[in-house]
Amino acid sequence: IGVFMYHEPFSRTQFTGFGMVWLAVLLFWLERWSFGRKLRHPA
Repeated sequence: IGVFMYHEPFSRTQFTGFGMVWLAVLLFWLERWSFGRKLRHPA
């Protein structure tokens, strides 16, 4: 938000780190979601 509204500097390195953090959050969420589905439907 600060980048677009206040034109704060955001380097390529910062963008890469930001993307990696959100990718890790997404992977964590997907694994938790997948594991939860497996527990509800036992084979």
